[in-house]
Amino acid sequence: MVIPTNILNDKSIKSLDLSNNLLTILPGGFGHASSVPHIEVLYLNNYQLTSLSNGFGQILPNLEELFLYDNQLTSLPDGFGQNLPNLEELFLYDNQ
Repeated sequence: MVIPTNILNDKSIKSLDLSNNLLTILPGGFGHASSVPHIEVLYLNNYQLTSLSNGFGQILPNLEELFLYDNQLTSLPDGFGQNLPNLEELFLYDNQ
């Protein structure tokens, strides 16, 4: 899956729904550095994700809701959430 650069760079997009894919890992760099700092709601459910990379969520200061349910996650990376100061809701049900 390739996420078009123009979508990631569009500061008016506050909610990004990438659910219902068959990926087991996210594209390199997604959720790191300045890839999507303006996103407030991120749907990554129904992916079959088996893990999140260390540092996932860095520089997502506006993220308020993160949907990770219906994946194959068994744990979250060390320090997950430390760089998510506005995170209010995290949905993790139906994982491993």
